[in-house]
Amino acid sequence: MNSKIKPAAIGGVFLGVLSQIPLINLLNCACCALVIGGGLLSSFLYYREAGSAGDPPYGDATILGLLTGAIGAVVGTIVSIPFAFIGGGFAAAMEQAMASMPSDVDIPPFLESAMVSGGVGFVGLVFSLFINLIIYSIFATIGTLIGTALFHGK
Repeated sequence: MNSKIKPAAIGGVFLGVLSQIPLINLLNCACCALVIGGGLLSSFLYYREAGSAGDPPYGDATILGLLTGAIGAVVGTIVSIPFAFIGGGFAAAMEQAMASMPSDVDIPPFLESAMVSGGVGFVGLVFSLFINLIIYSIFATIGTLIGTALFHGK
């Protein structure tokens, strides 16, 4: 049995990094195209290295997709940290906008603190990681299943 770690790591880094780069990350608006592409990439690398015989192993593809999605979620969360600091100018603009609002406008306290906090806190990163683990794992698995149908036996 061939190792799934190396192809999953390459596909996960691919989808994790590209999913955080501004403008490129908009490709994920098209049915999570970058995440599915990371699954396709890991599937391609896995079957190129492993070879194939017999029926396509969709169970292996599912495990490969889950690994790829999990690695991509962790990498994406780590890569998002510098972009959150770069977005600090946005937080200053939000703070200035809040200061210029009329005093009779009621903003919920949790929303006000999120708008003025100036970046992503620990809770935001954990929440982002949790959501990305779910979404990336689902769509990377779809990508590896499609890749198994395409690349197994070639």
